[in-house]
Amino acid sequence: MVRARSWQTGTLGTGGVPRWPGMVAALVVGALYLFIADRYAVGPPWLVLVAAAILLVALTLARVRGYHGRTHLRARALHALLTLVVAGSAALLVRRLAQGETQALALLREAALIWGATILTCAFWYGSVDGGGPARRHPGRHASVDFAFPQQQQAEAALVEGWSPGPRR
Repeated sequence: MVRARSWQTGTLGTGGVPRWPGMVAALVVGALYLFIADRYAVGPPWLVLVAAAILLVALTLARVRGYHGRTHLRARALHALLTLVVAGSAALLVRRLAQGETQALALLREAALIWGATILTCAFWYGSVDGGGPARRHPGRHASVDFAFPQQQQAEAALVEGWSPGPRR
């Protein structure tokens, strides 16, 4: 079976969710971690970038070869690595802040770097969990069974069929 690679979506075969934004986010978190001072870093700062790159290469190889279980496992390992490192740095920052031993500008710089890494890590998690959004998870017409707008409860089938909140297309 021959699978074509779509460079626009970063996926193999048809459909799928683009993976390149998450890969870029993971590498940017690793690059941001290079600029965090050693006293706020969990381990050597270069280790995060190297570990993220190695996991991304392993993840990509497993995905290209069709090992979906291994791909999922390696993606979760990368998520865990980034989450633990950023959470550890945030904890070290809060501890230093409570001790009151750090200059304000240095503290703000480190806090901004850790904040940026936190935002990217959360975006990485969200992109993985979201699965491309509701349009990709539920192709075609989606009918909610838990929530209904008044327009969806009208007797005329023409009004109900295909109606959804938001701008008309």
